[in-house]
Amino acid sequence: MSLREKQAEFLTKVSNLVTIATAMGMTMFVNEWYRTPERQAELVKAGKSKTLNSLHLKGLAVDII
Repeated sequence: MSLREKQAEFLTKVSNLVTIATAMGMTMFVNEWYRTPERQAELVKAGKSKTLNSLHLKGLAVDII
């Protein structure tokens, strides 16, 4: 499966999660999805992440709030 296909599948699953949560009366949204290597390094330096090899770098992770 290509990266684009993985991203499309992942985004569909995240969208479904947000839809289900909304139907249950919850409010949520994606705070951060794709990160540049520079952004990821900032988060590691600030102690908010522990890895420079996050799936955010591939668009395969989200922070939901």
